[in-house]
Amino acid sequence: MGTDRRKLGIALIGTGFMGDTHTYAYRRVATLREAPPLVPDLRIVADVDAAAAEAFARRWNIPAWTTDWESVLEGAGVEMVDICTPPDFHSTIGAAAASAGLHVYCEKPVGRDLSETRVLAETVRREGVFGYVGFNYRWVPAVVLARQLVVEGRLGDLAEMHVRYQSSRFFDPQMPWYWKFDRSVGGGGALADQGSHAFDMARFLAGEISGVCGLTETVIRERPDPENPGQTKPVENEDVWAAHVVFDNGAFGTLHGSRIAAGTLTEFGFDLYGSRGAARWSIRHLNELEVYEPDRDGLDGFRTIRIGPEHPIHGRYVPRRGHSISFNDLKAIEIADLMEALATGREPRPNIEDALAVARIVDAIPQRTWISLKDRK
Repeated sequence: MGTDRRKLGIALIGTGFMGDTHTYAYRRVATLREAPPLVPDLRIVADVDAAAAEAFARRWNIPAWTTDWESVLEGAGVEMVDICTPPDFHSTIGAAAASAGLHVYCEKPVGRDLSETRVLAETVRREGVFGYVGFNYRWVPAVVLARQLVVEGRLGDLAEMHVRYQSSRFFDPQMPWYWKFDRSVGGGGALADQGSHAFDMARFLAGEISGVCGLTETVIRERPDPENPGQTKPVENEDVWAAHVVFDNGAFGTLHGSRIAAGTLTEFGFDLYGSRGAARWSIRHLNELEVYEPDRDGLDGFRTIRIGPEHPIHGRYVPRRGHSISFNDLKAIEIADLMEALATGREPRPNIEDALAVARIVDAIPQRTWISLKDRK
């Protein structure tokens, strides 16, 4: 490692799936062929489960671990706190970190509701630190290419966009109750969890949303209580959601999601239509973008672009054509951009303001009426 690359001290809070994914990405970024000028240096990990924290630190060779997240805010050399806990801690930890003068990197949703997201956003603004949010699907090279087509006007004036996010993770009614179904811990259900990605994708590609009308529904209302055999506990948040939206540019959109769509595993994607062409993408074909541009040779239709080094981002991670990037690479791409932004003083995106914009939309949907977002704070 060159001596001209400064290290950024990081404290990671939460050792679950996303904590693991983030840590993999930190290691990946530090060893890129074109590594950023600021290198992530994971110095301490915190988790309420002492055994999990210790095992995580040993597995990833992290020098320190603790069960006290507040203590990491004063850790030697820590400049950024990475929050990978369940949502009930996001805003609290993030606001405390920002108040301590530390940058905040938080998984979505950054609050259980709009008010918690607003608190964190206001704290980040007041303290003058950066707030970065894990909307990792923005970093799919195929999605970045789609945005490039929009910005360059290749698709013309946008007319409509349709986004879907379906999962079969919780479709079995006999799956035991756990914290994902607890509003006091997870906040919303499918809308907050999946919908935050869907609405960020819509904003990223088609622009700001000016109005929304939606609905939510809890289909499986009770689940087996793992602590009391033979009994059930109520599900406190939604299984499915849907919304109509209008964008600032006049385009129309529909978005919907489900966490009980049997057989889907995870299906996330969009269809984007403009006056001169169209683009569509699905996570099932992560490394492909379908593009339609009218021609006159009688072979009208979508063509599949297989993403490679000649397209945005891809070549930095997989330099050969015909080879694909993975889900884990998306976090590395995300973190590399964050490191480059911090090294230059550039505002990293997506930031806490993006999370707040999404939270305003998510907050409006269960009200089941058209709501203008123009003046919604």
